[in-house]
This record gives sequence, structure tokens and C-alpha cells, in this order.
Amino acid sequence: MDAALAPALSDSRLIGVVSTPDSRIIHRIGDRPALGRADALGFVEGADWAEQSVGTNAIGVAALMGGPVQILGPEHWCSSHHGWSCSAAPVRDPATGQILAIIDVSGPVATAHPAILGMVQALTGQIEFMLRDAHHRRLAKLRAAGPRRGGFTPLSGLGAGGSMSAGGAAGSGRWVLCDPCGWVADSSGVEVGEQLNLGVGLVTGRTVLRGLGAVEVHRSGAGVLVVPLEHGQPTAEYALDFSAGALTVTAAGEAITQSVCPRHAELLRALRDSTVPLKAEALSEQVWGGTVTPVTVRAEISRLRKRFPDLVSGSPYHLLADLSMVG
Repeated sequence: MDAALAPALSDSRLIGVVSTPDSRIIHRIGDRPALGRADALGFVEGADWAEQSVGTNAIGVAALMGGPVQILGPEHWCSSHHGWSCSAAPVRDPATGQILAIIDVSGPVATAHPAILGMVQALTGQIEFMLRDAHHRRLAKLRAAGPRRGGFTPLSGLGAGGSMSAGGAAGSGRWVLCDPCGWVADSSGVEVGEQLNLGVGLVTGRTVLRGLGAVEVHRSGAGVLVVPLEHGQPTAEYALDFSAGALTVTAAGEAITQSVCPRHAELLRALRDSTVPLKAEALSEQVWGGTVTPVTVRAEISRLRKRFPDLVSGSPYHLLADLSMVG
């Protein structure tokens, strides 16, 4: 920060400040007269500048609201701060979304200008870009040491319950390699976005993940390997609350309830009630009364299978697991 701000703050009567996410000042930069004026206000390293401690100020509000803010003169709660203007913005971790620090530029109210807040936002944006680049490099390193290169030894032992047979080719089968925050480094045989929802805390062993169903989760260093369990295995129980539009998936002692739209609930009920697999044309008649084309039905089934891949088969459609109705 010093290298970026020092030229801009030189002889400007402004100071640059870095605080912790809870608004405690940890670093300052500025010329001696500007720092001396800040000292008189207690705007010093180690000071608690949270809103509950000193009232409305840019650092405290930026930390509380999670966004950029400019506080001018009498907008400060403390009358002793009315001669100051402050512009602050948070720096967020691109991997977790959590605030890492607050950057602030403050000075006499006569120096106030919207461009100062723009400068602070440009600096926080540059810092976040560098953090994002480092994050992508970590994912690339994880990918380079992953299953496609013969890494991540848990794959070799999943013949009994996972989608990778013992002794199979390196990286074959169905798996997702991600970091502990769920950011995907690589995958095979599974359609996933940029990030998996690993839930609260990282659960290893058998569990249920949104969008993947029953899975086996393994942790090794900075890597997390998620292996969807084979279709048809009795690894999960499904319960549909039709009136509430909720589907509960229970596996490995953990239950996850997800909302389902009315059409998807009707599709699941139709498949459950049928004694034979159904083609798109039959589902169109049963669920939509024949008012939609088979293309629409197939699109809806595809969306349903992406969310619950261990529950619904490909065409002709049938359930791969028992589905109970509740409510």
C-alpha cells in the first residue's frame, strides 16, 4: 500500500490507514504534519475505530456495511472529527468473500472530494486482483498435482464404494478436485460450476452435497477430492414434501433439505407413482396435460438430474432410489 499511496499523499495533508476487519488501526502512512493532526484525534496505530467505539466514521461504517463509504465533516458522530473527511473501502478475500482489511484515506474536510473515494476503491480493487491471481495460481498448482497426473492417492482405494475402480487409469471416473472453500480446480465426468457448496465446515467421508447428491469426501493437504457415489447404491434416502416444495436427502446421518419448484415436485411424484419408466411424451401428458413439447420436458428433467444425479435416470426416466412422500 505504501508504494501505491505515498506519491498520491505527498504534501496533500492526507493520511492513508489500514485497519483490521474489526476496525482496529494497524498501519498509517502520510507526511509528518498530517500524522501529527491524526495523533491529536487518537487516530493512531492500535486504536479501535469501530462504530460502537467512536461513532459514525468511514472505517467503522465500511466494516459494518461491507462496502465503500465517504464520511464528510459533521457526518461524523464525534464533534471533534467534524473537521475531517474520511473515505474507506474493504478488501475481501476472493476465495472466502470475507473482509481482510479496511483501507482508508482521511484528511481535513477542505480536502474532501469524491475522487478520493475512487482512489481508495481503485487501490482495494488492485489488492483484490492480486489476491485473486494468487488464488488462481493455488488452484493451478492443485490441478497440476491432482488425479490427472496420478496424484491424490484416495482415488486408488475407491473401488468398493466410489466411482473410481481400483487400478483404473489415473484421473478416470467421476470426481471433483477443489480447495477447502469449494473452488473447483479440476473435475472428471461431473458437471460443476466454479465452486461447490461444501456446507458449514468440511465434512470428510460419506455425506450429501447440494447438486451432487451422495458423495465421498477426502482431504489431503490443500486439496479436497469429492467423488459422487455410484447410481443405484443405497447410499441416500429421499423424502418429498410435495405441499412445501421441499426434498430432503439423508445420507451418512446427515439430512439436507432443498427447495424444489412445483413442476419438479410434480415430475418426481409422477415418476414415483409410475410402475414403468416414462418417456418425455408421457411426462408431458401427466404433468403438463400435453401442453408442452418433449423438448421442454427433457430440459426440466436435465435440470432436476443436475441437482439430484443419484435420484433420476436418463431417458426413459425412472427413479434410481426410493422416494417417500411426506406431508
